[in-house]
Amino acid sequence: MASRMGDRIVARMDKRLRSGKVMVDWSQNRDKSTVAAYSLGAKLPRPTLSMPLAWGELEAAVERGSADDLLLGPDEALDGVSDQGELFAPC
Repeated sequence: MASRMGDRIVARMDKRLRSGKVMVDWSQNRDKSTVAAYSLGAKLPRPTLSMPLAWGELEAAVERGSADDLLLGPDEALDGVSDQGELFAPC
């Protein structure tokens, strides 16, 4: 992905290379895992989803200083797809 979309994606850890880009962490170790979009989290007190977000949603969370708004449950996920469309669809 980084070789095809280098203007938006980086696969190197160096922080100076990551500004304004999505960093694909290919070096996940045994204590971490990567899940598919729309997978339910199993270890949280309430089910939340791994799901694609619009850049504006991330920027708003950074401005508020809180990531709690990004912990979406199944109902919020369905509402988001209904409102914004499928963000995980091919470009």
